[in-house]
Amino acid sequence: MKIFRLSAFLIFILFSNSLYAQKKAFNGRVIDEKNNEPLAFVSVYITNTTIGTITNAKGEFSLMLDPGKYEVIVSMVGYGPIVHPVEIRRELANPPILFKIATKAYALDTVSVLAKRDASWYSNLRLFKDYFLGKSSKAQKCKLLNPDALITVFDVEKQTLTVTAKEPLLIENPELGYKISFLLIAFVMNKEAKYSSYLGYPHFELMDGSDNQKQEWAEKRQQAYLGSTMHFVRSLRDQKLQQEGFRVSRPVEGLSVYAAEASVNGRPRVTKSTRFEDVSYGEYLSFPENQAKLEFKGFLQVVYLREMEDLEYVYSKTSDDLRKASYQTSIISLRDPSVFLQENGSFDKPLGITFEGYWSWDKVGDMLPYDYYPKSE
Repeated sequence: MKIFRLSAFLIFILFSNSLYAQKKAFNGRVIDEKNNEPLAFVSVYITNTTIGTITNAKGEFSLMLDPGKYEVIVSMVGYGPIVHPVEIRRELANPPILFKIATKAYALDTVSVLAKRDASWYSNLRLFKDYFLGKSSKAQKCKLLNPDALITVFDVEKQTLTVTAKEPLLIENPELGYKISFLLIAFVMNKEAKYSSYLGYPHFELMDGSDNQKQEWAEKRQQAYLGSTMHFVRSLRDQKLQQEGFRVSRPVEGLSVYAAEASVNGRPRVTKSTRFEDVSYGEYLSFPENQAKLEFKGFLQVVYLREMEDLEYVYSKTSDDLRKASYQTSIISLRDPSVFLQENGSFDKPLGITFEGYWSWDKVGDMLPYDYYPKSE
């Protein structure tokens, strides 16, 4: 029995080393652009993941990455961030990269605006939290730890709120067990249309907790994953939508009927009378050079048939008469001619695709890192 256990242990070690050997080192160094001095404690991470590190006293860092395409973020308070695309190839060496970051100055008038904590500032903060963190039960429990980092401007005439930040936003998500550092580049929200969009680069860190907490977080993460855009993209790449509970369809009447019903900002509008028909993979999915490509005209409806809508979503969409919850239903349309689907469940051009319906309701408070994978049943 002891020999068997030892053999099993050795097999496990060899298997683990084999998996780790598939990863390759991505090395680099960060210096001050002005004086070429090395910078310590600079945050270097892969966006939308838990993968990251900080530079040492010599400004050096090293990340172990699987082969693939990534966006590396180099960020430090007081300096302008760097977003650097990198491709890790299994058969090629990855030379170290020297990053030069420059100090970032803020105008005096901006600083004075930041100091004002009047009623409008708090109103803007509430709007930002609702349309950035989200309105779900998970999102409402998120904590924005440094709201003073926000620079908010509300245009009364256009009813538009724009937000930037002078440093990465620090967020705690106690429901999913993550600490998030979010490098916010831009946020725009139209109050009349109740439409928002944002661009940024988050980094996730696992929160520490008891075994019971970790088990609860694991269950809630899996719940958040099922039916999400990440789940959809991974299932679509594998052409297993039906097996995973998704249904993709389009309007029976054709696209021209709904072009006239587009909302003011150009987004598609779906009415209760709209009838849909299933769409085959070949009508919107192709694999040029072994890359998964999503391409279609008009819009498609995506229904996740294994979960009903959250009650918070139903309440948010109801004015007078309370309707019953239905299956989670989203509408997708393309701003670009096409987008590519990445293996981790992301889009190569996130701004090239638009979400309506249920997926548009999911914000940062329901977000999972792209290196998250649910436990197999």
